[in-house]
Parts: sequence; structure tokens; C-alpha cells
Amino acid sequence: MRTRSLTLPYVLKIVLIALFWVAGSISVLAQLNQQQFQQALSMYKQEDYLKAARMFEQVPRPEGRLFAGKSYYAAGYYLKAQNYLQEVLHSEASPELREEARYTLGLVAFQMKNFGSSLQYMYRVYSTNPNRQVGFEARRFYNEVLHYLTLSQRRQAFEHASADSIRFDLVKAAFRQVDYPTAQLLVNAYAQSITDTTSLALSELKSAVSDSAEYASKHHAVTYPSAPEGITYNIGAALPAFDPDQSAFSVTQSLYNGFVMAAEEFNRRNTNKKAFIHYEDTRNATSDVSSVVSRFIWQNQIDFILGPLFSESAEQMAHLAEEYRVPLIAPLANSDSLNIDNPYVYQVNPTFAVRGKAMADYAVKNMGLDSIAVIAGEHSLGYESAFAFREEAERLGAKVPYFFIQDFESTGYDLTEFGQYVSGDRAMLDSLNIMPVQAVYAPFTGEAAPTLIDLLLTDLEASGSMVKLLGSQEWGSFNLADQRAQRFNIHYSQAYRINRQSKEVQRFKEEYRSRFGLDANRFAMLGYDAADYVLRTLERIHNPALLKNVLKQQPAYQGLAGPINFNGTHINQRIPIYSTLTDSTAVE
Repeated sequence: MRTRSLTLPYVLKIVLIALFWVAGSISVLAQLNQQQFQQALSMYKQEDYLKAARMFEQVPRPEGRLFAGKSYYAAGYYLKAQNYLQEVLHSEASPELREEARYTLGLVAFQMKNFGSSLQYMYRVYSTNPNRQVGFEARRFYNEVLHYLTLSQRRQAFEHASADSIRFDLVKAAFRQVDYPTAQLLVNAYAQSITDTTSLALSELKSAVSDSAEYASKHHAVTYPSAPEGITYNIGAALPAFDPDQSAFSVTQSLYNGFVMAAEEFNRRNTNKKAFIHYEDTRNATSDVSSVVSRFIWQNQIDFILGPLFSESAEQMAHLAEEYRVPLIAPLANSDSLNIDNPYVYQVNPTFAVRGKAMADYAVKNMGLDSIAVIAGEHSLGYESAFAFREEAERLGAKVPYFFIQDFESTGYDLTEFGQYVSGDRAMLDSLNIMPVQAVYAPFTGEAAPTLIDLLLTDLEASGSMVKLLGSQEWGSFNLADQRAQRFNIHYSQAYRINRQSKEVQRFKEEYRSRFGLDANRFAMLGYDAADYVLRTLERIHNPALLKNVLKQQPAYQGLAGPINFNGTHINQRIPIYSTLTDSTAVE
């Protein structure tokens, strides 16, 4: 299935210079199909690029080929654009049209990450048209690309460059980004690539690295150089397209709409860079979900992927994300095994192990607890939380003397054995030589959670126990009776929570309803947060190739649905802890 671009296309400022050449071509087109060309041109100016491209295809002249290529380029169909533009180069088109085609081929090559080819096209255009508008634009873009590249991208461009002057510029531009030893290596690579070892260019480079102190004083490193004007970021949205009558339909549609809201806000904030969203349905690829990644890369040169919906699908896609070196940001997946040893997979939804660790950290550091009992279901998601809690609590110096992992269903949900260890009956504890604990961590999850919570509270009430209670988010949604609410102060973790009184939440809801005619739910906000987090990172670093390492070092982000902070890892580490006694009612 062809990937669909589901955001409104944006015509890049740098492709519009072709209109300058059209003015001189209309007289020729008048003899052929001037009306059709003008209609197509009108579609192009209105940013309806696919319709314009198909109309330009019907104009059997170089001008039609040129604008068909430019239209497909603006719509994100780079390979098709490349074919039409190559036709112009090999046609009997005027020199002006051929140079415009060559310039646009340079833009296409850049978006396809063929940076060496992009530089070669732009170098040819500006060197042969130094006093024309197309030459000025090519020179500007050429210089912007030189300073945009990462070291790895620079090496690839260096290897593909056919002109010594381009390799010279690549090395010289790198001095702003690399340390002295690396600069020396680059100069040596340039020296080995040329035949004239007495050239002035080589002498200039050698002089620049002849003294380390002088190099340091002249070349102050720029951590994140700016992106070329008009850059397009391509985002892959990998979500299953459920039927409207299915319950999961609202989840996926809301997530996707949240992605769109973040991309459109990014486009409004940035006049010289744009984000496009391309969608792939993962529902019909259950046998080979990983193929979605390949389609994204081969057809759309995706910079990062948002999705999929389920951990199982994410695990299938993860290996190709690493192979293609494209970050995959999963908004909802929470598997503890998803991103083991995979530097390209990020989980916005904290895993249950992370939740257990966060609760242990809070219990020991914030509550001052040093003796805690743990109980969890053997086949539940809370299983991982329990083990992570114990490991972190003991690492911080606390004791976990009683650790129960039980198949509650097989025992009829009988908590009697565990109850004796947290009883308030001191005489019984002494007779059984049981050391009292200060708190219980009970990460109950799933359908059985309300039953287990009620049973544990009943046992504690019956024995007069005053232990503190720590739990999963199910504890926060449990309906406590007034008497229990006054007796127990329950601390529980919850990754996502919407504050209805937040001005940002209110603004989002209003704009969401205006944009889609629907009420924004928490999944819409989760989708928005995931996309906005990455796009704001790109606003700072500009080059998507840096996302893999930079995302995990980003400062804490306060989203509409909750905080995001990878804190040097690939899993969101920010898990807010709430209390049933101090919770605000203005949440949902």
C-alpha cells in the first residue's frame, strides 16, 4: 500500500524560483497546451501538488516535465520527482530550465539523504550561474548543507563527491564541529584524495591544523548547526486502522489526531522547516508488521516513527528500526523487553519495572521507609513492578523481609497467609516471630485488581494494621468508602493524568474540537505529547540523525497527559506518585 501523506502539504520557499523561468516559457506553451499548463500551475500555487503533478504530466514539453518533478518533490514523492527532473536534463530544454531541474534535483537528493549528490548538483548550478537567482539560491543551500551534516554524513558526502573543491569545502566546514585530532584526520583524508599535493587548498587546510592552540581559538564548536532553509521532516505514523464500530478505533484515531496537532503546531512555529506525517496501517500486517518500517524508509525517507499501538507489534518493528537507523517512539507500548540493547527504540509509556523502581525511590527517599512488604500477582503486569521495587529499595538501604508472588486465581484470592505479616496484632506478630513492616507495596493490575484491593483493605481493617499502602494506578481509581478514605493514605503511581484546570489542556481541547469536531480524550493528548516532544527536540538539534542519542538526554518535558524524561535511558523514567488524601479532584 502506498504510504499516504495525511498533513496538508507545504510548498518550500526554495522551490518557487522556477516561476521565474515560466514567464519566459508561456509563449511556447501557448502553441501546445497553455490552458492546461496554467491550470496545473494554479494547482501548484494552491499547494495541491499531486493534482498539479498529474496535470503537468500531460504537458509534453520540458516545462511540463520540470513542474511535474517539482510538484512530486513538494508532495514528498522523491523518486518520481527525480525521474521527471532527469528527463529535463536530457531533453532539449533551455539552459535555464535545465539548471532549474538540476537545482531541484539537489533538493531531492538532500531529502533522500544523498548529501554528496545534493552538494554536487548545487555546486554545478552556482558555479555555472553565479549571477542568476538560481545560482544565488544554490550557493546558499550548498553552504547550509555543508554546516548541517553530522560527522558520519560528512564522511559519506566526502566519499561520493567528485570534485576536489567539494571535498575541500566539506573538510573546512567541519572545523566548526570537530575537535583538533578529528580535524587533523579530515585534512589527511583530503590530502590522500587529491593528486596535486602542492595545491593552495591543501596548504590552507594544513595551515588551519598546524597548531592546536590556534585551532581552538579560531574554531569554536557549534553543537547543533542550523538546518538548510526549507527542510522537511518526514514522520511515520504506524497505527492499526480499526473499523469505526470497534472500541479500539477511538484510541488509534485519537493518537493519530494528536500527532497531527503537534505537526501542525510545529509548522506554524517554523516558517522555514516543515513536518509531514505519513501513515501506515499495521492492522493488516500482523504476520509481518516489520514490513511497515521498510515501506516507510523506501517510500518516504522517514526520519522517525510514532507507534505502533501494541508492544508485540513494536517488538517486531524494533529490529528494522535499528537496521535502518530510524528512531521508533512508542506512545503506549510498555513491554519490559522491548528495547533491550536497541538504541533506536524509545518508550514514552513507562514499563512496569520502571514504575516499581520509581515507587521504591519515592518510598525510601521521600517517605523515609526502611521496612516494606511486597505482594503481587504471579501472572500479572505487577509482577515486574514487584521485582524492580525490591531491587531498588534494597539498593537504597531498605529491607524487604516479606516478598509474596502468588497465583491469586488458583488460591481463590485468599490473602490470609500474607495478611499475618502486615497485621496490626502485635501479640500475634511476636508469637510468630514476625518483624513488623512500615508499609506494603501491592502493584495489583488487571481485572482482579479491585477485588484484591478490597480484600487487602479488609484484612488490614480487621487486624487494626496501620501500615502505609503503596500501589499501582489501580489503587488511585479504586472507590474508597468514606471511612476507608479517612483511615488509609494510599500512595500510588500513575504515568498519565490530565489536569482539567490546566490552561494548556483547555487550549488543546478547544483547538482539537475546532480541528476535528471531536472531544479530545487522553489518547489524543498522549499522541500530541509524543510527537511534540520529538519535534521540539528537532527544533533544537535540527538534524534527525542526532535523535538517537539526544532524545535520552533531553530535559524533562511536561506534557498535557504527563511528564516525559528518559533520563539517559530509552524508557520514560518520570512516574508521578499521588496520594489519596492529597489528590486534586481536577483530574481525569
